[in-house]
Amino acid sequence: MARDELHPQEVIVPVLGRDSSDANLRLLGTGSIVGDGSVLLTADHVVAACPGQLFITTVLDPTTHWPIEVAERDDRHDLALLRINGHRPNRPLTPLFEFPFHENWDILTFEYSTTREEQGQIRLSPAARRGHITRMLTVDTLGPAGDDALEVSFPAVRGASGAPVMYDQPGFGIIGVLISNALYHLLPAEVQVSLNAANTLVDEVKYLLPQGIAVNVRHLRPMYERVVGPAMT
Repeated sequence: MARDELHPQEVIVPVLGRDSSDANLRLLGTGSIVGDGSVLLTADHVVAACPGQLFITTVLDPTTHWPIEVAERDDRHDLALLRINGHRPNRPLTPLFEFPFHENWDILTFEYSTTREEQGQIRLSPAARRGHITRMLTVDTLGPAGDDALEVSFPAVRGASGAPVMYDQPGFGIIGVLISNALYHLLPAEVQVSLNAANTLVDEVKYLLPQGIAVNVRHLRPMYERVVGPAMT
């Protein structure tokens, strides 16, 4: 996929839920449309957060809500694939199962963490974030989902769960799915210190920059091939 062919607002979408038939829609997370365009990839905990109906919409047509139905879930690796009814984008994304991973390579995501629910209405507000893979590591607290996880330099803000982590080069293939933030102590991004007249410390405030954790896309492959078909390598 060429660089100028990424149209994120078509293929990276908010996942919405309605707990009951008379309930308001609420934002659950973010998902990406993959394969032939009929399948949505997101985090399993995004799907588990809603006991009722699930939908997607797009910034290009926010008044239309397309139903989605679970095709298969993998709660151990926090991944889910859902069938999309009635919407087909032109350029679905492709997981990069065989592409090598490198720390400090440029990556990006597109997600809906700044979306708000106001008076029963969803006001879509997507955000693009760029950064790099800071480490590949095992996160024991995440169970199997933390095996060979990707630590990234931007946070997984609320609403970003399920968003794709993509290599900037070549193309925009998916290498991971955002699921959480790192839970260990983080270095401060900024420290503000207040001193009194005697030049003695009276207050210190640390502003921390969270780092996101993404499930390695290799965990998706068995489920992807059952739901979508043979994966491209």
